[in-house]
Amino acid sequence: MPGERGSVCVGASAGSGKTTRLVREYFDHLEDGIGTQGILALTFNDEAAANMRDRIRERALEQGDEELFDQLNWAQVQTFHSFCA
Repeated sequence: MPGERGSVCVGASAGSGKTTRLVREYFDHLEDGIGTQGILALTFNDEAAANMRDRIRERALEQGDEELFDQLNWAQVQTFHSFCA
C-alpha cells in the first residue's frame, strides 16, 4: 500500500554510503506506488543534492525507465535550505 514505508533519516560520516542508501530508499518508495511528486529527498548541501539527483537519474536509465527519467526533472531532491526557502 502506498505510503507504508514512512520517512527515512540517514545520518553517518562521509563516505559511509548515505547517498547509496537514500537512492535505494527512493526506488523502494517508487516500487510501492509513490510517484516522484510524493517523495521529498533532502540533504545539507548543493553538491550532495546534485549527486543524489544524478544517481537517481542514472539508476532510472539503467532500468530503461525513460518516463521516470523525465519525471525526475521535477523531482524534489534538494537541500533543506532550498526547501524551506
